Amino acid sequence: MSRINGDRPSPRIPTRMDKVRVPLWMLLLAAACKVVWLAVRWGFRHRVAVVVVVGLLLFTHRFGMVGLGALLGGLAVVVLAWARLHPRSLAWLGCWVLGRARLAFVYRWRWQSAMVHTDLAIRMPASTGDQVTFDEVFPRIRTIRSTRAVDVLRVELLPGQTPQKWAEQAEALRHIFRARRCQVHAETFRFVRLHFHRCDPLTPPTATRSCDGGEGFVPARGLPSLARQRSQDAATPHPGGSGGRPPGQHRGCWEGARRATTMRNQRVETRGFEPRTPALQRQCSAN
Repeated sequence: MSRINGDRPSPRIPTRMDKVRVPLWMLLLAAACKVVWLAVRWGFRHRVAVVVVVGLLLFTHRFGMVGLGALLGGLAVVVLAWARLHPRSLAWLGCWVLGRARLAFVYRWRWQSAMVHTDLAIRMPASTGDQVTFDEVFPRIRTIRSTRAVDVLRVELLPGQTPQKWAEQAEALRHIFRARRCQVHAETFRFVRLHFHRCDPLTPPTATRSCDGGEGFVPARGLPSLARQRSQDAATPHPGGSGGRPPGQHRGCWEGARRATTMRNQRVETRGFEPRTPALQRQCSAN
């Protein structure tokens, strides 16, 4: 009697993968290749620092510590001469070096954790059968520009992100990177600019004349107390004359106080202005 097709046994379905034996030398070779690849990628991302460090090591090996000291002294002399001849270009170079340093030690150091905790990174679950992991994609910092008061980061948006989403997380980013204020400005497409204000450029020390003829520096935040003190002195009779006005030889002191008070009023009115360009920042600092 012929067998019916339904009587045939079902094929065996494996429930787990068979063991694969990998030689030890292949594991060591793969680990070494991974380490080399990570080192090459890190060196390419920090190529300027790598070139400087390698150059200093080769110079020290060739000429010793005395030659290294002479090189550093010569660089100091060149910087001083440069500051005398063309301070504007030296300031630009200093801002560039400051920006690269802050990018390496401040922003890149906290960037990944900041993006994860503010939901600005894309996390895609990936299961290996034994455990569930996440493939993370982070926004990339393309350029940075630093000045004495503000850091400007140009960040590339991820697919599906909008500048409004970044603007909602501006306060959280301000606390993460320890800035006084964070502003988000959108470009035409694909990029946003993050402005991290570290200090207020409109509160530099203000030169005022003292009553003894000398020069003094009073912070702009302390000028309201100067106006209050002036009103109190005006109500108190001066020992050298009648009323609140001092003798004629000290009239220049009171004129200087009046000008400082006027300058304080102007500064208080303009502190709400937020300069958007370095040229406006320099103009406000000069005034």
